[in-house]
Amino acid sequence: MEPPSVPYRFFKPGRSRKRALHWCLAVLLFQCIVVQCSAQHSLNRQRKIWEKRKPFAYSYDYQVRCFCPEALHGPFRVLVRADTVVTVNDRPYDRSEFRLIMTPDQLFLRAQRYLNRKPDRKQLDFNPIYGFIQSASFDPRSSLMDDEFQWTIRAFTVMGKQDTVKTPE
Repeated sequence: MEPPSVPYRFFKPGRSRKRALHWCLAVLLFQCIVVQCSAQHSLNRQRKIWEKRKPFAYSYDYQVRCFCPEALHGPFRVLVRADTVVTVNDRPYDRSEFRLIMTPDQLFLRAQRYLNRKPDRKQLDFNPIYGFIQSASFDPRSSLMDDEFQWTIRAFTVMGKQDTVKTPE
């Protein structure tokens, strides 16, 4: 058998090219939905782990990256007891001074708000033991330069019963 004299065409003329384009768009849309759903699924699953395993008192180093004053970037040593920030860098917590300091519970809510806005880029990494978000990065619109928000939690330490946690007066 001789090869055909007409060059091989990947798409046949007419409708098949249109069908292929529709199929490609459907695959891209499906991938976008799956990626968004998998981030949401991971967030929900890890939030349940955190709710089961979160300790009563703990501390961590917290750092933020955003288009905000550099003094708010940290790192900060945060002490939490009963879901409330008690001290930051060994000083009583003052919301007006440390407005970007959040507990892991508050960070789950912030991540949910970003996911609801369907950001162009997102990255979530969870602590394998406790389930909290140990690092996150969101870029709501990649075409803008000043709307990114990132945070990192390091040196997470559970406070034992022998450790005293002083509440500011």
